[in-house]
Amino acid sequence: YDGERTFVTYFDDVVIKEVAPARGLTPADYIVTTRGTNDNLFITRGLTFPAVCVPNSFNFWTASTSYRDGQIYKYQPDSKITHFISSHQASFHLGDHGNFMFMPVNVSAADATADSLSVGARARSFDFEGQIARAHYYGVTLDNGVFCELTPANHAAAARFTFPEGQARTLAFDCSSGGFNGGRISFARDGSFSAYLDTWYGAAYGTPGIYVYGRFDAPVKETRTFPGDGIRSCAEFDAPSVTMYLATSYLSIEQAKKNLAMEIGNSSFDAVRNAAKRTWNSLLGRVKIEGAAPNQLTSFYSSMYRMLMYPTTLAENVGTKDKPHWVYASPYTSEPEKPDVKEGVLNTSNGFWDTYRTAWSAYALLFPDRAGGLIDGITEHYNACGFIPKWVAPAGVECMVGTSSDVICADLMLKGIKFNRERAYLAALRNGSCDPLGPFGRPEMFRSRYKGYGESMGWSWMADNCINDAGIARMAGILGYEDDEAYFDRAAVNYTHMFNRDIGLGFFMTHYFDG
Repeated sequence: YDGERTFVTYFDDVVIKEVAPARGLTPADYIVTTRGTNDNLFITRGLTFPAVCVPNSFNFWTASTSYRDGQIYKYQPDSKITHFISSHQASFHLGDHGNFMFMPVNVSAADATADSLSVGARARSFDFEGQIARAHYYGVTLDNGVFCELTPANHAAAARFTFPEGQARTLAFDCSSGGFNGGRISFARDGSFSAYLDTWYGAAYGTPGIYVYGRFDAPVKETRTFPGDGIRSCAEFDAPSVTMYLATSYLSIEQAKKNLAMEIGNSSFDAVRNAAKRTWNSLLGRVKIEGAAPNQLTSFYSSMYRMLMYPTTLAENVGTKDKPHWVYASPYTSEPEKPDVKEGVLNTSNGFWDTYRTAWSAYALLFPDRAGGLIDGITEHYNACGFIPKWVAPAGVECMVGTSSDVICADLMLKGIKFNRERAYLAALRNGSCDPLGPFGRPEMFRSRYKGYGESMGWSWMADNCINDAGIARMAGILGYEDDEAYFDRAAVNYTHMFNRDIGLGFFMTHYFDG
């Protein structure tokens, strides 16, 4: 900064001391998932949340400091943890769905009321400095002394709560977040529980309702549900430490139970945590940085973690571990408690304008063995709705410009990634040659293909169309469609119609049909 202005600042807690270098750390140990959370709507530094997950998973699990708010976690001194939550948020701006909430509370089941389990009553201050926020593990101490821990599997998770002496040992459950259509929870005699919630907010409307199945490693002393259908409930324990194992499904309670059995089974909390850490290190460890300082390693591996969170998957294994059979509940045609089950793998939580020149190039470079499966799960949207949308969260969302999945698939082909190339090409061909359908496709295709431009597009749409046409041409060439290659090569230079030589040295700008 070289401006001649004065300003006021301050330094807080400056300490100068010798620190012994950390030894034996793995890439996963350098991750800090709270990076990007110290922000608000006016000063955005990331709009992220400290997700506990495995790469490209079915669920995220996180501490939350908000309720019915796209900003799940706010790293400010006055923030309180309101609950721990299952999340499927692709972007702060696009909302969330399938939010099952749970939280330790200082009230016995006998004395509990709906109000005592409400968000305001259960919210607790917490130890900011002491929280451990990694991809494979989150641990935090609340101001009432309860130590809370989370660790993930793909469709499942384990949550451990250690209670201090002299207070009730109760967990509250809540199915009421967001755009609420319905929810319930019930407890079985064996101490397990099952839940259903059809909750969403933001652009996530129309998403399938989610089923939850869980069990505890300690006997349940007493349970209560409020109101009668169990939207809000609690379970009390005598044991000083309680581990909850839970899993979710878009298909059924039975499938959620099966997901838990396949992914966690009888494993302990620590075993689940160690398995998740190994999974992360197997991918993060592909990049080693020599001579980097610890803060640089934190910056790199935390960013790599954030990239590997997405895309997420909607696929579920209705087969076995040895013989998997993957299906998904379609976000396009499912209804509450009526999942429309389709064959295959559907991936989601991606905005292709944002990721075509960043994340997808990195997937191809660093994870060529995974990139093909990831993009096949994206092109499955073509089977599901006839297009690959510009944004998927989880179904198609009208957001941003350009059908940039076209150039993503072209880049992966050029890099030699193996995937369903014909399906990807058909999806790109539809983007580049057919009228749009609702939020899908490109605007003004009925005129722009003949005139070379569309007046409602603006420069940004036209530029991205040409980038993607160049990608379609490369795909056509690789697949041997020579006429298509020539056609899209010509279309790729239509951006020249947007150049106005009559303004200064010339500008790219909207071109209206009147000239």
